[in-house]
Amino acid sequence: MMCVLTLLLKPLFAVWAWVTSGTGQEFLGAIVGAFGGAYLAFKLETKRRAGEEIRRRIGAANVALLTLHSMWWDLASYESQVVRKAIKRSPEVPLWLRIAPATRKVSDLGFDASSLVFLLEFDASDLLPDVLLQEQRYRDFYSGLELRDTVMSRARESMERERIGARRHATDQELLDAIGLRGIAELRTVTAGLLSNIYRTLEDMAVTYKRLCATAEIALGKSNIRALDLPVLADELKVPTADWVKSAIAEIYSRPALPEFAPDPPAGTAST
Repeated sequence: MMCVLTLLLKPLFAVWAWVTSGTGQEFLGAIVGAFGGAYLAFKLETKRRAGEEIRRRIGAANVALLTLHSMWWDLASYESQVVRKAIKRSPEVPLWLRIAPATRKVSDLGFDASSLVFLLEFDASDLLPDVLLQEQRYRDFYSGLELRDTVMSRARESMERERIGARRHATDQELLDAIGLRGIAELRTVTAGLLSNIYRTLEDMAVTYKRLCATAEIALGKSNIRALDLPVLADELKVPTADWVKSAIAEIYSRPALPEFAPDPPAGTAST
């Protein structure tokens, strides 16, 4: 029995003797050092990549906020400098004629969707689609603006041929004779759509901007996010936005006050 036990333990004693020798210790030290160095390098690389990803996300969030802020101000400046001034001017000229052509083109503002995919990791999973939707609405607004410019250009050409200028207060009948039933109907429709669209878009953009800002601050730290304030549109107008839009659209459809035109806008047009 002892012989068998001795035979079994003899290799273990040999290994132990080698490990405790100088050669064995050097070998084990090299292995431990190699694995330890590799593990430390792995941890440092993981930490470096995590830091880079956080910095990338911070940059992407701030760029997205700045982009959405710029879109909002672009539309808000058109509303304040063109639309609101036209609404407040003398009503002798119909509102659908008072709002001048835009003569402005859509900018190249847009979002890099791939850089904002990290937003899907948070509870507000619908935030990224909402942000991208605002870019589409921004471009749709300018498409509508270009359409109105085209219709407005045709109307003005017709008025010039009849020697009726927008500065002279033409009668409803003169406008009808110059522009025609179809021309006036088109211009009223696209102008009403413009008003309804711009105020709804401004309000929705402001809501999305605040959601994006709040989510980015929670995810990336408030100190890392450079948010800019947006004014509250309704307070700026001093009246509820919905009433403002309804009133303006009602004015659009109040002229010409002729039998050829229905006194009320089509159903659903005045909704906000």
